[in-house]
Amino acid sequence: MDEDTIKLAAKFDGTDKYDYENYCLRTLALGGMKGGWNRAYLQTLPIVANATATANNPVVTQDEAEENIKLNRIAWNYLVLSLDGTARSIVMGVLNDDPRAAWLALEN
Repeated sequence: MDEDTIKLAAKFDGTDKYDYENYCLRTLALGGMKGGWNRAYLQTLPIVANATATANNPVVTQDEAEENIKLNRIAWNYLVLSLDGTARSIVMGVLNDDPRAAWLALEN
């Protein structure tokens, strides 16, 4: 994550619903501008390559799986850097550093 991204980071500590809505909006916008890691909050990105599509799992190349791992890592790190207090505690309670699960946990 570059310095510009960190400077643009929204902060959220879990105390104000308006701040949460602002945090979500800014986080999704920033992720969209900085490589698409916002997608890791909106859907579970496949991180294992598979050559055969099924109803629930599209074909995923090794390159796509590796890119998704990178996007997940950036999205997770952004949460850790941008959250404080109760909000960070919620995220740190999520198993496997899963940014999608963390994003959903913050919503509740």
